[in-house]
Amino acid sequence: MMDLDQMVIRMVFESYGVEKYYDSHIVSTDYMLRFNKYKEYIEDNIGLPIHTDKTLTTIIHQNHINGLEVQISDGEWVTYDPPSHSSFLYFAGVAFQVWSNNRIHPCSHRVSLSAKEARHTLGLVTFHNGVIRIPNQFVDDQHPLKYKPFDHLVYLRQQMIYSRTHKAVYPIEAYCGL
Repeated sequence: MMDLDQMVIRMVFESYGVEKYYDSHIVSTDYMLRFNKYKEYIEDNIGLPIHTDKTLTTIIHQNHINGLEVQISDGEWVTYDPPSHSSFLYFAGVAFQVWSNNRIHPCSHRVSLSAKEARHTLGLVTFHNGVIRIPNQFVDDQHPLKYKPFDHLVYLRQQMIYSRTHKAVYPIEAYCGL
């Protein structure tokens, strides 16, 4: 899964003409593999509420029990129904949004439970170990600088503290937006 992430990142960097930053980006990327189990449907069907990932990227693989729903541009919710059991879903997180100066957007998603058996997922999440800076190539008259540089891991810690004390998400725009 790490190779898949690095291949997609390379493609993104090349498509934006910033491939010279690829090697330093990969060296600064930390990976965490997560196994999740969502219990079978009992009363409410919320497995995970609406959110965007605070990561750079997330790759998800789920078992045969669907439940991941993605919000598309018109606001409608679509259930992810993989074409095969070997399919993966790739999400950009808010850290990637900052890095791209809003060229890449994270999508809102949630998990709803409706099956009478447990849902299992495997997820690879990535974090930037250090300060995220927007490449100069992403700033021009049509795309003014939207964010100041920020330390991704410090933001994640602040996000956890904020969400516990305020029962809300700490928006990236409030943290490092200009």
